[in-house]
Amino acid sequence: LVSAFAMTIGGVVFSWFMSTIMTLLNPDPAAVQHQETMQYVVGYLRSNGIPVQIAARVLAYFRKNNDFEFDETKMLQGLPIPIRQEICDYMYTDSIRNAPVFKNQEERFISELCLAVQPV
Repeated sequence: LVSAFAMTIGGVVFSWFMSTIMTLLNPDPAAVQHQETMQYVVGYLRSNGIPVQIAARVLAYFRKNNDFEFDETKMLQGLPIPIRQEICDYMYTDSIRNAPVFKNQEERFISELCLAVQPV
């Protein structure tokens, strides 16, 4: 009886040990994809010089919703409109204002135009 109990405990400990080792050797594919997505998002934010306040909101959003495959257009479309608006305003307002056609346009119009710009 004692031998059967000891063998059962040994089997449980061995199974737990092996499952832990396998988890360490073979990480969760979803976690790996999320990590890659976060790296792409951080790279995008840095390469475009997005201000820290906006970048923090974008990263918080992607940490909460980690089922996102990186593509710049999809990333921007996946963000809530206020955050997307801030990013687009930051990235495109100066360029649009420099175009003679848009020099005297209202701020709201320029802001909507920034939101309509599609990255290439």
